[in-house]
Amino acid sequence: MKLIPALPLIFLLSACSFPLDALPTVTPNVTQAYETIAAEIQTRQPAATKASAAGKSPEPTQTTAVTPSAVPATPAPPCNRIQAGIPFDITIPDNAQLAPGEVFVKTWRLVNTGSCAWTKAYSLAWFSGESLSVEHRFPLEREIQPGQSIDLSVELTAPTSPGIYQSNWVLMDPDGKAFGIGPAGNAAFWVRITVPAFTQPAATPTNTYLLSPGILSSGTIQLQDGAGLQLANLSIGLPDGADLTYQQGRILPANHAEFSTSLGGMPEYTTCLAIGKTEAPIPVTPENKYRYFCFTDFDGRTGWMQILGEGDLAVDLEILTWEK
Repeated sequence: MKLIPALPLIFLLSACSFPLDALPTVTPNVTQAYETIAAEIQTRQPAATKASAAGKSPEPTQTTAVTPSAVPATPAPPCNRIQAGIPFDITIPDNAQLAPGEVFVKTWRLVNTGSCAWTKAYSLAWFSGESLSVEHRFPLEREIQPGQSIDLSVELTAPTSPGIYQSNWVLMDPDGKAFGIGPAGNAAFWVRITVPAFTQPAATPTNTYLLSPGILSSGTIQLQDGAGLQLANLSIGLPDGADLTYQQGRILPANHAEFSTSLGGMPEYTTCLAIGKTEAPIPVTPENKYRYFCFTDFDGRTGWMQILGEGDLAVDLEILTWEK
């Protein structure tokens, strides 16, 4: 009768996959056997289960921090890239009227927005359209680092025939690769001029002096705000009797003196004599700096005026008047 309690114990131990040869040879105590099995099961439970069984909150499970994916780096800008500066056209705005054969200087402001420096091996190069110049490549005179700007100028000549002319230009790297402005960096920048059909005055065969008169006066002056100027003798004074006055950033013709539209280069006498003129005010702006304006003064003399600059309520001018 003492062997009967051992049968369930042997079945339970076999079900738990304990080795049979590990069983004790002595008659087992049932209570002790169950305690042994419970202890064995307890050792095989996870820590969270053990804590719950003991009535305690489980210890937090240690986790491995997940590193977020790296943000892709911004790609570097292309080596050669141009952005138009502000202002872009320093001289000769689009559709400026120039006299036939007039020599002028076109200046663009360009910004290096690429990753490569523009060395002296880079050049300004004619690309298409009317070249307006015998030379087609002009090496840079200094190095331009990324982020810097440069004003590039080229001397050009207006055609002798009336019409609208456009000359397209680019930069060229040391390997001869052209690049320009625009989103793709492949658009040329240009100068566009208009050569009007001037009516030249008829020459008097017996009076060739009128075709090449001498210079009556020339020089540079600074005109203060509100002052007047007589062009023929470069006399500064009151507006009364003056050919022009300077007021609040504008040159105002006076006493029926007249001025032409702006010209890019120094005009000849025959150009100033033939070109149309009006009494319209001339704004002193960066676009008109270094521009020429033909005039006829109150006494009928012809000449030209160049705007050199403005500042501190004054304007600097260069004036030339031919003899009448």
